[in-house]
Amino acid sequence: MAAPTIEQINETLDRVAQRQEETAKGLDALKSGLAVLKDYLDEVGKRLDEVGRYVKSVGEQVGEFTNNAGASNEELFFRNFQQSKQLGGEHYPEVGRNIRKNGRATEIDIILANGKRVAVIEVKNRARASDIEALLQSKIALAHALYPRCGEVYFGIASMIVDDELEQAAREAGIYLITQGGGHVEVVNDRVKAF
Repeated sequence: MAAPTIEQINETLDRVAQRQEETAKGLDALKSGLAVLKDYLDEVGKRLDEVGRYVKSVGEQVGEFTNNAGASNEELFFRNFQQSKQLGGEHYPEVGRNIRKNGRATEIDIILANGKRVAVIEVKNRARASDIEALLQSKIALAHALYPRCGEVYFGIASMIVDDELEQAAREAGIYLITQGGGHVEVVNDRVKAF
């Protein structure tokens, strides 16, 4: 194999220089494209931050609405029991809510007591049948601890919205089911058992 001539070497160097120039132009275009992409992604990031703040704001408003609805529902049922002092034909002179034990608020929405019996009422905007088991599991021991001298403890769910499944579940569990009825509240299920 013969050694390349100077002319061949110069041609090869010209081609390499041309390719380097094309590569440099390509890199410059790529850099420019990456800069545009970075600006675009920065703008998308800013808009996502705005969306995130908006979603957080909506979440806070929904949470506030839910809390207000829950507080309104609890107030409605509490005032009814406070005024009537009745549940299932039984008189309950003591009506309370958010009872404190050892300086801490319990998770009992409404409690009615008369010395012989205690009724624990959980208030929901829309109770579900599954809420009944959770109520019984979490509140039985608590109610007995709050009122150790009461012989009978009854439970109930006060719900603004009641469906057939909830009504059936309340009957099966033997708990009160209370809902609104016009300007007052109604006991939908009063076939209950002591726990």
